[in-house]
Amino acid sequence: MPTTDLMIAIAGHSANAERNITALLSDFLHLGNPDEDAYYEKPERWGKLTFYVLAPDEGLPDGLKSALNFALSIQGSKVYILTGKGAVPGVLTYGEYVDRIIQYDDPLTELIDILSDASSPYLLMNWDEADADDEHLINLAHQMDNIRVSDLVQGLTAIVPDTTEPEDEPEETPEPEPEPEPEERPARRRKARPKEPEELDEEQKELDEQPPVPEPTLETEISAAQHATTQSIIPVGDLSISADLLRDVLTVLSAAESYMSAFDTANATRNLADEVRPSPLTQELRKQTAALDAELHREEPYEQTTEAAVEKPKRKLAGARVIWDEDAQEWKKAGRGRPRAGARTGIRAEDGSVTED
Repeated sequence: MPTTDLMIAIAGHSANAERNITALLSDFLHLGNPDEDAYYEKPERWGKLTFYVLAPDEGLPDGLKSALNFALSIQGSKVYILTGKGAVPGVLTYGEYVDRIIQYDDPLTELIDILSDASSPYLLMNWDEADADDEHLINLAHQMDNIRVSDLVQGLTAIVPDTTEPEDEPEETPEPEPEPEPEERPARRRKARPKEPEELDEEQKELDEQPPVPEPTLETEISAAQHATTQSIIPVGDLSISADLLRDVLTVLSAAESYMSAFDTANATRNLADEVRPSPLTQELRKQTAALDAELHREEPYEQTTEAAVEKPKRKLAGARVIWDEDAQEWKKAGRGRPRAGARTGIRAEDGSVTED
């Protein structure tokens, strides 16, 4: 199997969770499971695996500490720290763990020079857009054609150069106008998934076409109160949670799982992997989504959570759930969804009799 030499530089001042760094880097490097001592075997696909961690003189932020510890947990890799001549002793104490600490007058420029000479260099940023050193380092990397820059905080999305061009100077001096409000410098764009113009137009059209909200009346307030006291409640352990809230959580989990699955596929394609391997984060999202979906679709008797129901427990009724059809003037089997406010509902026994709620 052919091998590839890989050089990864990690820098940036933004905070980053240790589990986020572990999930992203282990998936990016196609690592297997760690051993009992939490060490990883270097995959055969990598030849020389080298890490450079750019440490600020004042000390390592938490995000860089987690990334440095992860790099040190990969057996067979080389790990170096680059820092300035004025680095505090707290940075230099890492010398007993890494292969070498290298001090420069201008460590940012030296790091870019090292990466530019590598065959497959990556710069992974804990990107703080308000930090001048982070911005300067990214701009230096974008001047080199072979360095790929990604945001380690935002799922390793690519950080691309700011291509905003300054407007041409007008040929004639216009009449004096009031000075406009100062505009913020456009932020460097990431490769995200922006909405298409047609989609934005449709959303705006829907907002424009929405009818005015009527003033609340006594009848609507009573109906809303009745609706609020007949929400389906799902027991989860010792808690009782609204089914609507669980559905909202399921929607968020499903969206996150879909996003991470797409990211896994894109990452596998980019690294010429033989198969798509779900990251630990994707697997956890998939597991929790399936568990919550199963919880929501359990057959549970419909119970009201009114004050009367709390004071006097209702006896459990065996039979099918039914709802009164005003048009057909008969009881019909209720569907899975929540009945509308004010609807008559009940339980049909085996003998055909209906006990109304």
